Amino acid sequence: AGGGQRGGGGCGATAYGSSANAPAAHVAAAHAANVNITNFAFKPGTIHVKPGQTIRFVNHDSVTHTVTATKGAKFDSGNLKPGHAFTVKAGKAGTIHYVCLIHPDMKGTIKVG
Repeated sequence: AGGGQRGGGGCGATAYGSSANAPAAHVAAAHAANVNITNFAFKPGTIHVKPGQTIRFVNHDSVTHTVTATKGAKFDSGNLKPGHAFTVKAGKAGTIHYVCLIHPDMKGTIKVG
């Protein structure tokens, strides 16, 4: 689903899609772990995935958010508009922490193993 950036460092991740071209209804998500962005929170706040598994973030809020790795990987959704999705592929085993740069109290964790 579109280009992205190759993550690096820590467990790593590969980003796919972008807020500009990935409306949630058009992103394929076979065997994806889903994280919903609702009420200014990532739900669930912690997810467990296997290496290589896709994680799909969908913004259900009425405002723009970001999904930005802070530790364990390098990925950034950019501005994720309401109704849009962003996906990353988990790298090797480890823990990835991420936040919304616009609303820094919004935090989440991906446990890869």
